[in-house]
Amino acid sequence: MSLVKQLDGALSDRGFGSYATQLSGPALWRVARAVVAGALYPRLVKIEKPSQKYAETSEGNIAMDAQARELRFLRRTPTGALERAFLHPTSSCYAERSWPSPWAVYGECVETHRVSIRDCGEAAPYAVLLFGGRVEPRPLQGSIVVDGWVSFAAHARVGALVAALREHFDALLVEKAERPRLDVLGSAVVGAILRLLLHDGLA
Repeated sequence: MSLVKQLDGALSDRGFGSYATQLSGPALWRVARAVVAGALYPRLVKIEKPSQKYAETSEGNIAMDAQARELRFLRRTPTGALERAFLHPTSSCYAERSWPSPWAVYGECVETHRVSIRDCGEAAPYAVLLFGGRVEPRPLQGSIVVDGWVSFAAHARVGALVAALREHFDALLVEKAERPRLDVLGSAVVGAILRLLLHDGLA
């Protein structure tokens, strides 16, 4: 949390305002994770899980998390191909079994006898859509695609709205760069982005 506050203070000193005074607890962590995902993009991996398994209990069947060794991490190479990567044993999430999002970002990639990644963290869908690469709505397929390979199932209207929000956000960043003291915290664009990040688009 101290690192989050340091980042918040640095941004505040540069005229971006302070989010730490407005957000706390899980809300602050959601925003911080989204910022980290945007900063590390395009160092992104797709997480493939095995078929869902269930355990019988006295109250009925409950879903079980996959074993860490059963998860497959796929990264995109410079040629556009997908290759398997493995979590480095020194990674803090090496034994992590529960990945709510099918996407994760990483800080470092090491290639020896196999490709290993470390400094990993979950990348929520809206973090990738809002802070990732080029967004391409594909209404006929019912999806939104980022950079030609990161695909999310979405209604055509959602795709159009996300693409429009990205355009407004990019324009706001350009304006902020030109006018460093511009207050962006109260803008409708930032408000919409915060709601998406905090509620996964459900509020």
